[in-house]
Amino acid sequence: MRQYLKVDLDKCTGCRTCEVVCAEVKTKECNPKKSLIRVTFVPPYFFLPINCQFCDRPPCVSSCPESALEVDEKHRIRVDPKKCIGCSWCLNVCPFGAIVLDEETNVVRICDLCNGDPECVKACPTNALELVTSELASIKNRFSAAQKLLAGLISSSGILKEVKG
Repeated sequence: MRQYLKVDLDKCTGCRTCEVVCAEVKTKECNPKKSLIRVTFVPPYFFLPINCQFCDRPPCVSSCPESALEVDEKHRIRVDPKKCIGCSWCLNVCPFGAIVLDEETNVVRICDLCNGDPECVKACPTNALELVTSELASIKNRFSAAQKLLAGLISSSGILKEVKG
């Protein structure tokens, strides 16, 4: 089942801890520019960490002229560093800007969710990041919508009285 990172925009403060931890884990450098998750400020309201979204039909894979990218059994994009020529075609077609070209190795890098145990999720000080499946995300979104609906009903007692009869 496909997994991805879900971001709670109400909790993300834009602290960029996820970027620092990712860069440290993946490159052994404390350089957020090498992170595979990037925090983007969406003015004027919120911060949005973005990583690979593990597209159903990833354009990065189909655009690679050397077939260096492939989708594995867990729907993650794997890069064969022996085949990658650093042409950046995959970067240009990624709709999320989630692919990084390592300028030292001239090989692209893509989030692999730390093989199912993302360090960015564990390090997030506000618990804004969560590893979910699409099914789990839908369940949580429905629950959240139901809570908001209930809160609205309670605050407008006239409607609640009508519902109760």
